[in-house]
Amino acid sequence: MPKSRFSRDPRAAVPLDLSRAVPVGMVLASFIAFAIAGNILVILSVVCNRHLRSPTNYFIINLAIADLLLSTTVLPVSATLEVSDRSIPIHSL
Repeated sequence: MPKSRFSRDPRAAVPLDLSRAVPVGMVLASFIAFAIAGNILVILSVVCNRHLRSPTNYFIINLAIADLLLSTTVLPVSATLEVSDRSIPIHSL
């Protein structure tokens, strides 16, 4: 019987393919870094520049904060799962 990807047996671990994991990891890490840096710059530009403090820009800050939270919490976990070629077993939830 073939071993499942979702098996809890540690001997069933599939070795990591570094020729795929390293480039994918670097691309995803750069996306995350640019997302974090870009959203911080958006927030700082509106906070530091008095002329940009308008109701419309407050909505943009709100979106930047939401995207910053996503970039710091969800994206690293998703990138780790993608690089390790694993998935979250939905049927076990």
